[in-house]
Amino acid sequence: MCASQQGLTQKPCGSEAIHDMPSSSLIGLVATAILMSASAWGAPAKKPAVKASSAAPAADAPAAELTPGQLDVASRVLTGQIPCEFGQSIQITPVDGKPGYFEIVFKKTTYTLVPHETITGAVRLEDRKAGVVWLQIPAKSMLLNSRIGRRMVDNCLHREQRFVVVPAESALGIADVPLAPSELSAPQAPASAAPALSR
Repeated sequence: MCASQQGLTQKPCGSEAIHDMPSSSLIGLVATAILMSASAWGAPAKKPAVKASSAAPAADAPAAELTPGQLDVASRVLTGQIPCEFGQSIQITPVDGKPGYFEIVFKKTTYTLVPHETITGAVRLEDRKAGVVWLQIPAKSMLLNSRIGRRMVDNCLHREQRFVVVPAESALGIADVPLAPSELSAPQAPASAAPALSR
């Protein structure tokens, strides 16, 4: 028993006070404690806020502007479906929106090439990333692997190259104009006799 400070009456304290509380008050106290404990342990943990990425996806890099010399080479590129040796073929197409750029399709692989000036005057297209070179001379064209120095396909003949005759001594592939069949069969006039010299 605990003595009251205001009088001589004694009141229960400690565990005796709990036993002397009405059952309804004791149940309410226990229920309150349980609810407080549940709210403390059962509350979901706050998830850290995820910051939205401010980096935008990288756009395609604009095509590099070509020089007037490169554009001049591009103007001489023969395009379309070009048959090559061993029944193979090359497809050359200008790239839309990129003046001077070309796409070459060979064996289901597409290469993007740009023209380069040469000292010989030959048409040269190159995809430096893939190590592929397209070389066009008046008599024929070929696709080269510049990394290993080998031809991927040779003797590609555009319709404008089929009837070109190239002299053996010509390194640039500059051809003479062939004679027509009528000119080849026409008989030649005999040479006139030289006039006699007077004494």
